[in-house]
Amino acid sequence: MHDLELSLGVDIDGNHDLPAPAGWTSILKNDAIRHAVEQALSSTATGQSDARALSAGAMSTAANTITYAELVTMFKTVIQAHKDSNDAPITAQEVADLQALAARGKAAFAGEGAAADYLSFVLGKMVDGSDANRFFNGGETQRSELGSLGAGSSVSVAEKLVSKWLLGGDMPSTATAGDSATGAPKAVTTTYGKSSGTLFVDGITVTDVVQGTAGDCYLIAAMGGLAASKPDALQAMFVDNGTIDGVRSWGVRFFDANGQAQWVTVNDMLPVNPSDTTKVAFAGSASKDLNGEIWVPLMEKAYAQANSLAFLPRAETTGQNSFAAIEGGQGDPLGALIAGKVISYSFPGANFGNNGYIVTREVDRSSAAATDQLVLDLKGLINAGKTVWLGVNDALKDAAGNSVLVGGHAHFMIDPNPADPNNTDVLVYNPWGISGSSDNFVSPATMSLAQLVGIAGLDFMVLDTPAG
Repeated sequence: MHDLELSLGVDIDGNHDLPAPAGWTSILKNDAIRHAVEQALSSTATGQSDARALSAGAMSTAANTITYAELVTMFKTVIQAHKDSNDAPITAQEVADLQALAARGKAAFAGEGAAADYLSFVLGKMVDGSDANRFFNGGETQRSELGSLGAGSSVSVAEKLVSKWLLGGDMPSTATAGDSATGAPKAVTTTYGKSSGTLFVDGITVTDVVQGTAGDCYLIAAMGGLAASKPDALQAMFVDNGTIDGVRSWGVRFFDANGQAQWVTVNDMLPVNPSDTTKVAFAGSASKDLNGEIWVPLMEKAYAQANSLAFLPRAETTGQNSFAAIEGGQGDPLGALIAGKVISYSFPGANFGNNGYIVTREVDRSSAAATDQLVLDLKGLINAGKTVWLGVNDALKDAAGNSVLVGGHAHFMIDPNPADPNNTDVLVYNPWGISGSSDNFVSPATMSLAQLVGIAGLDFMVLDTPAG
């Protein structure tokens, strides 16, 4: 197939893997597109960087490749030319030329780490089509029809596709039903506020991650657990696009159940508390400061946007770009954030629906031998530095009446003493955050693995990778 693609110069399988040798731009017939591409390829420009490289002060200098800023400029130039021609529709030749550029994939784009993969992915979704292009939310409660780019597409469609895939403008609807685990969920529709916050402050730690009013504890627990065990991998999910026309944006990478990368673009607009617009409404740092550390609310927002790509196991809400659509779930975000299968140690007959991330290992906890083995398995996982996600059905309270485990809620547990390879105690965290004296829950709570295994109705899930 690859040899045939090379001979024909056509990306037959849609893998965006054609080479970009010198002179390849001669196939581009639209003068504006060819000029923009050739100008970008001839420049030596500062490209993007994944967030891990950016935090170390490393940026790429890319010759013969196209940067994010240059790609945005190219689209803006094409769109402006159409506006100057009485909003003439997009032509078949323009679409063909843009598809020819997309076919070159990472060979045409600049960036450290995952940045070139990100640009290749989003350009492909813009010009080759995607189910995610059916609608545009733009932060509104009601979505509007959009459609993929094609011959005859209006300038408005082209602008919205650029906004969606390159500028982060297709923000999720903020309506939510609320966190039912609190016992008093509140349906909230927030507004968006512009953040000047820093993506990371002193790296990533477990204390960065606090759930907000949305009922997505399963996701926030996965984020919190991986913040403890795989902070570098979470940091590498982000590609920093810099600032265009006063708007900062980032590419954020997830993985489907087959381990294939899926990208969205998020901007610096975050849902804010209706009663205090200086605070984020949903997940964030403990302070919930809109202008503080913002990787947590950006990742939560990106996950909602990624739902429009229809690779997340969201049942009837798949394909919807809203925070409400991602409320309620299992431990599969472990595999969506960091590529891998999620092993669930569950009761016989446990059913997680059509969830391609989760592999179930049944444990008959009426058998002493089976429960003893589960303790040993969990001991090995915890002492290997892995995070274990907990799905809790029934509440567990301490002698003072504080919730150690909250029913209908996700938690996560980590090793409190990595220096001890035989440790059998764990710290159990509630994604509501670190508890204080006035809270009615305990987080983290120190518990033994034997104690946890003896509690009915717990699902233990772990990311099945060598360093997960």
